[in-house]
Amino acid sequence: MRRRAPVMQVVTTLLLSLMLTLPMASALTVTTTTSLNWSGYVATAPTPFTSVSATWTVPSVSSTSPPAYSSVWVGIGGYYVNSNKLIQAGTAQNVLSGGSTVYYVWYEVYPKAPVYVASVSAGDSITVDIHQESLKPSTWHIVITKDSTATLLNKVVKVKANFAAEATAEFVVERPLIRIGNQLTPLANFGSVTFSGCSTNQGGLGSLDNAKVIMTSDGTSSGTPLATPSSLDTTNSFTVTWNAAS
Repeated sequence: MRRRAPVMQVVTTLLLSLMLTLPMASALTVTTTTSLNWSGYVATAPTPFTSVSATWTVPSVSSTSPPAYSSVWVGIGGYYVNSNKLIQAGTAQNVLSGGSTVYYVWYEVYPKAPVYVASVSAGDSITVDIHQESLKPSTWHIVITKDSTATLLNKVVKVKANFAAEATAEFVVERPLIRIGNQLTPLANFGSVTFSGCSTNQGGLGSLDNAKVIMTSDGTSSGTPLATPSSLDTTNSFTVTWNAAS
């Protein structure tokens, strides 16, 4: 979770995320890029994003050399290097040093620390909706629902974002950072996770200019793939598959 232009943060008291550090560019049209800590899709548009939402099933995680960590989230802002804010929410799936696993929901308004919301279980269906209140550009709502019925979070936050922060909407699996030392963690083996119903106020993900982001060991196209997103389908869904821990 959290980000600072791809190299991000998680929510456990120790973890944090980063945003992708790419320069502002003209609108993308299904471009492919790489990152040290993100895998998924980033939608871009010349006008502000004021909402983002998606649903996924919390994946079961494992590791042959724990601890290992993973985050699944949607958000607005954080892709461009000059973005001053990032609002995001999602789930964490971690393997602790003793081999036990923990799963929980969190949200974050970067650069503030992530906030723990509630424990969940592998197999739970999670829907995250983040939207700006009409006529109140600094007021945002974060709504997180489990299994379509249980509201885990309905939170109002204040965010004063610049244009770059509202120019992108993200659908991401992340490899978190350890807050102390800013070290990237091993990526927990999450198997695969499917983002479905990926939408924004400007339309479904598939109808927008977007960047397909592949996570690699060194953040370049020549690095070892750590997590790879599939192509988008006609229902604005895609799957991210785990490839390696680091």
